[in-house]
Amino acid sequence: MKTVAIIFLITIILSSCKVSNIVTPTNEVGTLPRKEGKHYVLGVRGECEMCQEEIEKVARFNVKGVSFAYWIQNDQKLLVDFDPTKTNIDSISIALARWGYDTERHIADTKTYNALPHCCRYR
Repeated sequence: MKTVAIIFLITIILSSCKVSNIVTPTNEVGTLPRKEGKHYVLGVRGECEMCQEEIEKVARFNVKGVSFAYWIQNDQKLLVDFDPTKTNIDSISIALARWGYDTERHIADTKTYNALPHCCRYR
């Protein structure tokens, strides 16, 4: 019975993941990251507080090496600190695009974008 419950739980977790492998790079890919003060800056599109929570969570917990992430809704930019020996700005951008959020470096595929809550859609 425990095995069935564990398999059921794993199936639910995996089916709820919003991961897509399709992202479209922009002309910014591979360029040096911008800095404002001590933070790197990445343009990330979003609409609401839920977007802020998700964007920050994806950057901090889905990308190894990220120690700080704060999204500013009015400016549509993510302030991020990371260990350059473990990750880079393009990896962070890809993680966000795979979650459905367009960045200045990568565009999310339409299917993943459409899976965002209605309040988070900006296109």
